[in-house]
Amino acid sequence: MTVAIGFLSLPTELICHILFLLAPRDLCRCAMTCKTVQNAAQNSIYVQYKLELYAQGFTETRTLNSISVDRRMSSLRKLDLVVVVPLPAVCIVTGAEQTRHIFSVEFRLASSLLPHLDSVDASLTCQHSFEESGHYRVNLTQEPAICGDRIVILYCTSGIVGSNEFIQVIDWKRGHAKSYPLREDVAGFHLVDEQKFVVIDTQGVITLYTLQEHGSPQRRVMYRLQESVRAPFYLFHATPSFHGATACPDLEPGYVPSPESQIIVLETLTNACPVILVIDMVIFSGKALHSETPVEVPWSEWGPQFTCCFRHHPSHQISVFGSKMAYALPRYALPRPLPLDLTPKGLCTDTCFYVHILDFNQRVITRAENIRDPDLPTRSICKPSDHSHGPIISNCPYIAAICRIQFSPYGFARLFLENDRLTLTWLRDGTVHIQVISPAQMEVDSNLVH
Repeated sequence: MTVAIGFLSLPTELICHILFLLAPRDLCRCAMTCKTVQNAAQNSIYVQYKLELYAQGFTETRTLNSISVDRRMSSLRKLDLVVVVPLPAVCIVTGAEQTRHIFSVEFRLASSLLPHLDSVDASLTCQHSFEESGHYRVNLTQEPAICGDRIVILYCTSGIVGSNEFIQVIDWKRGHAKSYPLREDVAGFHLVDEQKFVVIDTQGVITLYTLQEHGSPQRRVMYRLQESVRAPFYLFHATPSFHGATACPDLEPGYVPSPESQIIVLETLTNACPVILVIDMVIFSGKALHSETPVEVPWSEWGPQFTCCFRHHPSHQISVFGSKMAYALPRYALPRPLPLDLTPKGLCTDTCFYVHILDFNQRVITRAENIRDPDLPTRSICKPSDHSHGPIISNCPYIAAICRIQFSPYGFARLFLENDRLTLTWLRDGTVHIQVISPAQMEVDSNLVH
């Protein structure tokens, strides 16, 4: 006897498996016409990951398994952009409210270093309005930040009346550039996407700005750090911004690549007690972005839930991709949350080091906690409270694993994580050595975590 069973009466897990087999366009059409399908898609990390890749232009294939590393990297190379900023010169201002040329920005093809074909002008002049006369020196604070059509350059002007921080917001394809002042005493800067950037000041306040349609920044949310992790300078580690955040037109309405499955790592640059703070980027989205007045959030209302803090040594290399952080640590060393008093050792204190892979995607963690799938690799779920006997400042869980391959610290220069693929670089005796570990070769071993 044959029994007909309605699709919507199937278990949610089975519905998600069926949805995962659909092409992204078909999946979105189903989600737009059926609330049950929409809810199932939103609760499946695999479906969401597939949609995010598709929305960012990474794939148009039917299944996620057919998205190869080479194809994704080919898509990333489509931008093929190099930004060159010649060294700024000294500006002599003889009167108030004078607009002066401070530096130029050149847009070139990375493959040939020729002028980029998508840019209106091969070189763009950036100007700045000075309020008082005098001699000013313009210094670029960090490398230009690129995301899609937008470039943001952080710079400061040093003169008789002191130093001030500014940003140049550039639309490199249209050839538009304008300068805007920043209110903070900037200790760190990161461009989140084409519409948002964050600034951290010397008082330990992370300020989220949104860029309006005409380019002007507006303060939205200010997150205060715990006093124990404040530092004079900071360094942000995040997923490289290769693409803009424009959603595909046939995606579910309102869907764009969400920061929900991404992290940003804040490294403190201090000699006293270096730490790294892993921040769930979901805090940079939501209703607060649309408030007319800036909202200030104390540490107690966001830190314990959305961060994870570890002791750190400056030699420990970090690379971030999505919700994962690759962390190079000496042999026998593990990521240790605060308030552990042990001082981490440098990477060169042993004959080899391991690369730890920490995944902070909360949906993946919830799935690993609640579902036992023999076809999936064993995952070790850690919480800072598991390693600490004192008060903790944050308790965000994460999945920990270690690549079982041993690497030499001699001449080690850089670590780069792209999805599950690791690229390591060494500089030895004037030569460059590169080793690539693919997902199939990596053999992530969660037993080494314990």
